[in-house]
Amino acid sequence: LSCLSGSDPLARYLMVVFIFPAGLIWLFIFWSFTLLLTKCVNEKSWFRPWKLHFTLNTAGLGMQLGYGTMAAVAMKPLMCYSHPNARQSLITYPSLFCGEREH
Repeated sequence: LSCLSGSDPLARYLMVVFIFPAGLIWLFIFWSFTLLLTKCVNEKSWFRPWKLHFTLNTAGLGMQLGYGTMAAVAMKPLMCYSHPNARQSLITYPSLFCGEREH
């Protein structure tokens, strides 16, 4: 992810945070796409649109599976460690000091 977001810790954190919502949006975009594609192809075709309740079920399963990961990501800005000089840095972004403006 650092090649996409650069070295800015805020951009890297936001990139990780928006992975799950982007996945849900992607899922519903493809559900809409299958509905539109069904109108364009022959009705006797093998292609069938996704059913809304199956799409919602898949989205719900993804949210259940991702809950632990998203909870851990949400806690990242609160996990600090102490330096010998009594300052604290974030564990995942050591260049950011806890309690400063950027934090």
